[in-house]
Amino acid sequence: MPPSDAFDEFFDKIALPTQPEDRIKSAWDRLKDHIVRHAEISPDDVFLQGSYPNGTAVRPADSSGGYDVDSCAIIAADIDDPDAAFTRLEEILSESDDYAKRLDTSKPRCVRLNYEDDEYGSFHVDVVAARPCADGHLEIPIRNTGWRETNPQGFQDWCLQQPEQFARTVRMLKRWRDETEDDDRRGIKSIVLQVLVAEALPAGETDDATALATTLANMHERLAPHDTPPELCNPSLPDEDLTQTWSDDDFELFKNHLSDAAEIAEQALAAGTSKDAHDLWRDLLGDAFPPFPDGGNSAAPPSPPAPGHVASRPRAPRDERYG
Repeated sequence: MPPSDAFDEFFDKIALPTQPEDRIKSAWDRLKDHIVRHAEISPDDVFLQGSYPNGTAVRPADSSGGYDVDSCAIIAADIDDPDAAFTRLEEILSESDDYAKRLDTSKPRCVRLNYEDDEYGSFHVDVVAARPCADGHLEIPIRNTGWRETNPQGFQDWCLQQPEQFARTVRMLKRWRDETEDDDRRGIKSIVLQVLVAEALPAGETDDATALATTLANMHERLAPHDTPPELCNPSLPDEDLTQTWSDDDFELFKNHLSDAAEIAEQALAAGTSKDAHDLWRDLLGDAFPPFPDGGNSAAPPSPPAPGHVASRPRAPRDERYG
């Protein structure tokens, strides 16, 4: 199996299948209609945000995971108190007996609707209340805290303006993150990962293996010199530092994972046989990456390592890495 075919198969495996896609669409269509009617607002004031409309959503790594969709409703235009905005949103949703029993009001920035698990994992919809502010941006309430400026439509526009390889690489690295992190609360946030990928992605590269390896190498080069998370501006909200809440310990853990990933990807590019390359990509990306087909250990000319990356050192067994 040529590497390009293996990556295409991997990409298909980590994309959301038809059933979750249909479930998201059905749940969203019904929810949007409910909010529009009961809040008496325009359909344009209720919209999806986050990875699903941005084209970077991935399916759960296994059935113990979950998939979700994020949404925003501009229902707080005349409300000054952040907690009152949550109350209004909860009241609107509670007009439906079905939504009332699904409500989770424990989240600091949204109201969550929990649905029954299916074969792909748990499923929920997060709804954020919002009000307009300057420059066409929005403000969202944070419980017991205050208002926070945001620009979800601007970030979506920025994502969709990136080259096609951006979304493919982000999805692959999201799966790598989900396979790597022991605790998703300590893993890198999706928005941070996306901005780092945009910075590190080699211009004009369309080969998945090369794009992935080079992006990992460039990200590692960018972060390795820092002991604390460096500033990373939100491209849709330049005054926001996306790494401000990233703890030093979690940042250091991510750098360790990133260093190892860049090394594995470099070795996969330079592997002397197709089977060796497949094995290394599976080591990096998990079992969703297809194994090398039975019947051979065909030679493959080694590719050059990712630009600027030094020759790799011998690697410890997987269970000995990071202590």
